[in-house]
Amino acid sequence: MALLTSNDEGTLAFVSASAGGDRFENNGRKKVLVKNEDAVEHTATITAQKECSQGYLHNKEYIVAVDETILIDNLAPRYYNDENNLVQMSYDSETGMSISVLNM
Repeated sequence: MALLTSNDEGTLAFVSASAGGDRFENNGRKKVLVKNEDAVEHTATITAQKECSQGYLHNKEYIVAVDETILIDNLAPRYYNDENNLVQMSYDSETGMSISVLNM
C-alpha cells in the first residue's frame, strides 16, 4: 500500500494508483481526485476504520466511469482514519487509475 502525499493548494499532480491500494493522511479537509483512463469503469473504495453509533462500518464505494474524474471529500477522521491518521483506499483494478490528494 503506497503512502500518498498531498498537493499544496493550487497544485494538481496525479500519481498512478497502486495495486495494493493507497493511503493518505487525513485531517477531515482533504479532497481526493480519482481519474479513470482505462477502457472500463472501476470502483474505488474508502475503507471505514471505526463503527458508527449503530455498530456498522460504512465503507464508501465510488464508481469511476471511463475517462472520468471524481471528487471524494467529507472523510470524517473519526470513521475513516486508522491509528496512524491515514485513510485506506483500494481499487477493483489499478489499471488506468490515478489519484491526487488535495490540501484544502
